[in-house]
Amino acid sequence: MSGKVLLFRVLIYLFAVFWGAIQAWNYRFELFFGDSQAYFDMANYYAQGEFGKAVSLYWSPLYPMISGAMFALFKPDPYWQFFQVKFVNLFFLVVCFLTYEFFFVQLYRYYLEVIIKADPERQIIDRNTLLFCGYALLILYSLSFGGVHQDTPDMINACTFFLSGGLVLRLIIEPTVRHATIFGVSLGLGYLCKAIMFPMSLIYEALILMRFAPIGFQFKRNFKYTAVSLAVMSIFAVPWIWTLSNYLGALTFGESAKFVYINLVENKDPLTVEGLKHPPRVIFEKPRIREYATPVNGTVPFLYDLGWWTYGAKIHVKISDLAMVILCDLLYYFETFLALPALIAAYVAIKSRTNPLSWKNAIATAPIWIPPVALCAQYALVNNVYMIPYINRYFIAAYPLMMLATLIALRVPPDPDAIVEENQSQGSKLLVRRNVINSACVITALLCLVLAAPRFIYDVSGLAQERQNSWFKIAKALEDAGIKSGDHVAQLGGRLHRNTQYTEPNKIKLIASVYDEDYFWTLDEKKREEVYNVLRKAGARALVYVWTPDLEDPIITRDLDIFAKITGVKLKSPFKEFPLPSNPTGWTEVPGTQASFYILGSGE
Repeated sequence: MSGKVLLFRVLIYLFAVFWGAIQAWNYRFELFFGDSQAYFDMANYYAQGEFGKAVSLYWSPLYPMISGAMFALFKPDPYWQFFQVKFVNLFFLVVCFLTYEFFFVQLYRYYLEVIIKADPERQIIDRNTLLFCGYALLILYSLSFGGVHQDTPDMINACTFFLSGGLVLRLIIEPTVRHATIFGVSLGLGYLCKAIMFPMSLIYEALILMRFAPIGFQFKRNFKYTAVSLAVMSIFAVPWIWTLSNYLGALTFGESAKFVYINLVENKDPLTVEGLKHPPRVIFEKPRIREYATPVNGTVPFLYDLGWWTYGAKIHVKISDLAMVILCDLLYYFETFLALPALIAAYVAIKSRTNPLSWKNAIATAPIWIPPVALCAQYALVNNVYMIPYINRYFIAAYPLMMLATLIALRVPPDPDAIVEENQSQGSKLLVRRNVINSACVITALLCLVLAAPRFIYDVSGLAQERQNSWFKIAKALEDAGIKSGDHVAQLGGRLHRNTQYTEPNKIKLIASVYDEDYFWTLDEKKREEVYNVLRKAGARALVYVWTPDLEDPIITRDLDIFAKITGVKLKSPFKEFPLPSNPTGWTEVPGTQASFYILGSGE
């Protein structure tokens, strides 16, 4: 490796860490999603050694395990506890870049030994050009579309995705028991990171079993390495599957898919469908109040285990629903990723005056693009991506892998201007043209940096904004009003997305939700008192209302308008604006925040 290449790599790492640190600082006083709070609670249970409480049918354990280990080593201060999580995220940003480098080494070897060896009369991509193109893709998708501020396991999942992708290529070229063992570890960690990686692991194993590449099919040898990796993966996966199944009383590897499908494809409230085995208890109607104090743990039991509350829900698959959702998802995928390889392929075709794509090359690169395409397809079948803010965090590794697969699949025949270079590792001469294919990589990298620039500017400008720890202020105000650690409170508003973080500093427990805050503020004092009495009987000591608006995803907002113009169907925005309190007699507003509360008394 030349000194110049090493210098560029160091600068890229420094830039990534610098940008990630800015994101961590800008969001130091909050968790980014409702998901994040569930992971945060699980991490605290792991840190305290209460492993039985750190079980959720909906959320996976690896991210909170790692965060919990950090909490055990460095006990979090209530004021800075959310910032502490960002260090875990920043660490795995660096690991993500390292695993990308591992993947790239295997990718370029596969490119030379499989694709180029089968078709040497083609232009070759320069190694460093492709390497830095991948870095640019990773910067775009890990920091602009994802980010250190997003407190979810998606950055760790990207690490396992790169690692598994690289090991697939290594096992296709030169299978060994050692690499099959590491592959099994990677798949096992992937499943512990996100449940969707369980079916993904079967796709990876199929690639090894079939050796989906123009190398040859040897079933007995392939089966050996597949069996080794499956056995190792089971060491990680089976204990967690057993834990979940024992907790639920039925065999399961996770209970997130049904909730997501009903909520985002059928567009229904999962708590209102038939078949629920243990839904939250409805303790009042008009406004509806749901209580969920037991048996689930966490500071917000409903968020802590959505899989428990919605277990048994019946789904109704309709072709019309799926068609609408898939159409939405394809539009989103095209805008966020598919337009880029289409543009680059068109550039190469026009520049070289040839058709650079072929079925032969698509099959040759299948081990690279099949996993990310399969991941996107799984999400498309159970999700309306427009209903999930910042969903691109799911594809931090998948999108770069698909783009790199596209680049090495492009075939342009050599011409008289080609440069002949000696490839020492292969002992043969390869034709390298530093023109069309290499320039396509350079253009890809430049486009990625241009697309990432607005987010970088936004994050840097955020350093000048004054930030307040609103959640700590709310917790302190409740404490001053007599609400202590372990006390129960209720929340006005059924949407528990990112407006419940005030429960964390003092570990109070949110046990009930009063739905339809708009309707509540129209009630007279007599009717409100009925609501208060019901909450008192449920054991709540305060009713809290937070009207902090959702963090809006500008891509989703824009595309919902585009989709409505194309199809004539107007989809509901996932971002909610909350009404201001009306006639808040007896309510205490917390200064410097968008929150107020009503003290109910000692509870029962």
